[in-house]
Amino acid sequence: MKIRAVQLVVEKDLSLNRSKILEALGDAQAGEWVVFSEAIGSGYFPHEERMNYES
Repeated sequence: MKIRAVQLVVEKDLSLNRSKILEALGDAQAGEWVVFSEAIGSGYFPHEERMNYES
């Protein structure tokens, strides 16, 4: 089994993220597992102010 780890720059534009994901999947060989970071689908932007959920 081969595993391909893919690290991509996550954008706020989800369609751009989707294109990057599909390109990475297209580069994979048959039978390879492709692993992405946990934030690739929804985005991760730590520099933005976090919401305060405390009452």
